[in-house]
Order: sequence, then structure tokens, then C-alpha cells
Amino acid sequence: MKVLVYTRAADSSGDLSIVYPSESIIAQYGPTGAVDHLEAKLSLTATMNPAGIESDDLPYKGRLRNAWRRQGPNAVVVDMPEARALKTDLVRKDRDHRLNESDKEMQRAQDKNNPAEIARLKSKREALRDLPANIQADLAQIQTASELDAWEPTWPT
Repeated sequence: MKVLVYTRAADSSGDLSIVYPSESIIAQYGPTGAVDHLEAKLSLTATMNPAGIESDDLPYKGRLRNAWRRQGPNAVVVDMPEARALKTDLVRKDRDHRLNESDKEMQRAQDKNNPAEIARLKSKREALRDLPANIQADLAQIQTASELDAWEPTWPT
């Protein structure tokens, strides 16, 4: 199936939009005509570099799609430095949730006046805060978006 790919005009980062024609548009205009119809309907300009490409030619389709960039007129690739930054943001989000949960654990340990548990939680919280910086060497070694998306840090306990 052909999809419409274009660079967002108001966005200088090179972020892409991918538009999948609906079945009714394909039925009305045909596979190639559907992409042309969408391009005209969206009023895309030449600077947005619109192109119809096969959906099978899109790169890895996981959580790191915001790292997709154009390479040439019809190719879409993954910008791995951007994908690593996105993965770091995902780790931070998960880390923040874990820090919030450890707040509750810390409160319980303080309520029970448990010095050993308080010390363990302080160490865990420090390791969680340091995690985004500490994972960068690991992320730099990963060469594909699918491996990067599947990778998980060793979470402190």
C-alpha cells in the first residue's frame, strides 16, 4: 500500500508525517491516485517534499517513529542519535514513575522508623536519578531501532 510521506512545514527538525489512505479513498481513487488526492487535499507545498512510498519501505514501526527522517526523495530512515534521545526520554518517564512509587515506600519506611530500609531506598533513589546519564554508553552501542526500542536498563532495586 502506498502512503503519503511529507516533512512538516512548520517544523525545522525534519519530523515527518505519514498519511495512510483510507479504504474508501483507495476505492475511489485507486492506490496511486489516493496518495495524489491526499497530497492535493492537504495543500502540501514542494518544500514539504511530499512523496508516495510503499508502506513496506518504512523503517521499524515501534515507539521511536519520531526519529524517522527523509533520505533522498523516497527513502525514510531512522535517525539513530534522535532515536537514542527518544529512548532516554522513555527511560526518564519510567524512572519518574519508579521515583514516585519509591516516595510511597520511603514514607512507609519512615513511618515504621526502619533505618535499614530508609538507607536502601535513598541508595535506590539516587541510582534512579543517575540512570539517564548512566545508560548513554549502553545506548551508543545499539545500532538498530528495533534493538534500541526493545532494550531495557537494569533498574535499581
